[in-house]
Amino acid sequence: MALLIILGVTVALFAFIGRSAVPPRERMPLRSWGVRGLARNVWLGLVVCAVDTPLDRTMEDMFRCYR
Repeated sequence: MALLIILGVTVALFAFIGRSAVPPRERMPLRSWGVRGLARNVWLGLVVCAVDTPLDRTMEDMFRCYR
């Protein structure tokens, strides 16, 4: 039961981050979300969280000389 709560909170957090990344005019209302809309916003939240990590910045600095 606790695992399902943790999973639900995690999905809700990433969906919130993904929804916040979309400009307000383009956001779909929460009531119109289906499984596809939820999955899209969760994926967008994951992408937003994974884009600018310290590891990513370090790797960019390391391989900048090769470009």
